[in-house]
Amino acid sequence: MEYISKWEDENGKIFEEAFKAKNNPVMDSLDEVDNDVLKEKRKVVTQFVKDFPHSARSVMAIIDNYSYYAEAPDVKPLYSLLDNNLKNSSKGQDIKKMIEVYETVALGKKAPDFTQVSPEGGMLSLSSLRGKYVLVDFWASWCGPCRRENPNVVKTYSQFKGKGFEIFGVSYDTKKDRWEKAIKDDGLGWIHVSDLKGWKNATSELYGIKAIPSNLLLDKEGNIIAKNLFGKKLSDKLSELFP
Repeated sequence: MEYISKWEDENGKIFEEAFKAKNNPVMDSLDEVDNDVLKEKRKVVTQFVKDFPHSARSVMAIIDNYSYYAEAPDVKPLYSLLDNNLKNSSKGQDIKKMIEVYETVALGKKAPDFTQVSPEGGMLSLSSLRGKYVLVDFWASWCGPCRRENPNVVKTYSQFKGKGFEIFGVSYDTKKDRWEKAIKDDGLGWIHVSDLKGWKNATSELYGIKAIPSNLLLDKEGNIIAKNLFGKKLSDKLSELFP
């Protein structure tokens, strides 16, 4: 992985400079580079698992590289290659559970409902937004990439909020004051909820969220129609839905 890690670090430095300069076209292009880096990592992991199906390191490589921004068809073939003893190990069972969660929240599936608390103290359910296209946005005040993405989401929300589009922000914060300050500072004028349990937020297990920012776009019936739309991809997708 060494050469990929170097590539990833270099890309991160360039992204930081582009962010400081508010160079959105460059940031969008670097998001694509991040996708290429992830694909390259997973090529290495796939070959490693094929070469060493009896190694516990194969299990850890799958967990390390497929527990975020992945789908069941990405993970199933690798799990099937593992030695039966590894499949039945505790970490092997973690991979099996990962696959089951990914299948539950696959494209076309109904998004599992959940209820959490708003900053004002009210209980709000995802299902209460049926009848609108909804972006379920997983983020946190302490998450640098989330905060960098927020201006793009704000711009897109202002463009589409009057057309039947809403955002359901789910925070992985633990401190209410920091959560509320980030909402105010970043101008996030949509619906917000949290259980203030950080990475132990109930949606982490329910949706398999192990990296943020993450998001899902739901249709009016609550079905998942897209995932992880960042940068220009979000506005492009909404432009298709609201021509």
